[in-house]
Amino acid sequence: MSRKLDLKNLTLRLLRLGNRLPPPWRGAFLWRLFCTPFVHSRGKEQLEFLKNGKPLYLPFQEYLLPAWVYGRSGPTVALCHGWQGSAASWFKLTPILLEAGFRVILFNAPGHHNNPRFASLPLFTGALKTVLDTFCVDCLVGHSFGGMTAARLTAQGYDLKKLVLISSPNQLSALAHGFCHNMRMAPDTEKDFFRRLDESFGHPTELESVVHYFQTIQTPTLLIHDHDDDVIPIETSQTVAAEHGLELVETNSLGHRQIIRDVAVCERVRDFLLG
Repeated sequence: MSRKLDLKNLTLRLLRLGNRLPPPWRGAFLWRLFCTPFVHSRGKEQLEFLKNGKPLYLPFQEYLLPAWVYGRSGPTVALCHGWQGSAASWFKLTPILLEAGFRVILFNAPGHHNNPRFASLPLFTGALKTVLDTFCVDCLVGHSFGGMTAARLTAQGYDLKKLVLISSPNQLSALAHGFCHNMRMAPDTEKDFFRRLDESFGHPTELESVVHYFQTIQTPTLLIHDHDDDVIPIETSQTVAAEHGLELVETNSLGHRQIIRDVAVCERVRDFLLG
């Protein structure tokens, strides 16, 4: 077993000790843990990539949202990274879109390489809404949790020309159940956790699903997902595509994060946005 995997398992075991806390500390700890992304480190190529964009800060709630603009003119594409990602996650797709004549907008979602260290679907949505309200965005691309966010915001009535969802989950409740399972929550603790989750939306969490969002989305949409995705199974995109008659590009051997770094996938996104 690799050292990386050993550290991952050890960390998980330590975090599970939160189940032994007395209520309400236990519920508060697990909820905070669910809303705290452990952001992946960024390599030299990604950091150098960010230096090529024009940085700016967008007022969002009580802090400033870091964003970058690439290109001065052309149709505008906003890219929304996934949970534990960052603006630098798009270092492969952005140059391909720029070469095709697009202007590209990137940002770090709340809790990702900035403060406060707290994130959620409503916060992701609010941050993306700030980006779309600031720029005249024509197209939207989201990866993983960012894909679900992109669909959620589009369903709220934004007029977009194209939408691309890459490795997107479908049901937030499925992600939450997975978290509860990994943390080995007792039934009463899990019930309290979902109560908190429902209260954060003001309605049942089951309504937060991409299939549900597409009941009101009319924007031409492309789905992309890999058969070897061990984070979000490809069946989630297959379900969304079948339910709403959407085009789904299925790839192999790319997994969950490498898929947005694959040149062929990036070119497929570009071609769809140009079409």
